[in-house]
Amino acid sequence: EHLDFDGTKVYPDMVKNALYSHPDLAKIITGYFRLQKDGKSVTVEIQLKGGMKPSGQLDGKFSEALKKNLNVPSRTMLYTYNSFPYAIELDYEKKFRYI
Repeated sequence: EHLDFDGTKVYPDMVKNALYSHPDLAKIITGYFRLQKDGKSVTVEIQLKGGMKPSGQLDGKFSEALKKNLNVPSRTMLYTYNSFPYAIELDYEKKFRYI
């Protein structure tokens, strides 16, 4: 499963590697995110752990991590734990759908 952005394949594992490449960022996320093509860029919507709130500073850090690991233009949207708009939808293998 991947997202095709202008001929470049973007896999959820590429996003995971970016998010977990910085321990300070990894410790404040749940690991759930949604990857979408958004016309001119790829949008990564990220669920923060309980008690964490989105901020411009955090958004910048996540954007920088993604820029280093994805070969496509990207942007991030951060959500509090309770405001993440995607329910934990598990498929038959009990895997979260990232795309």
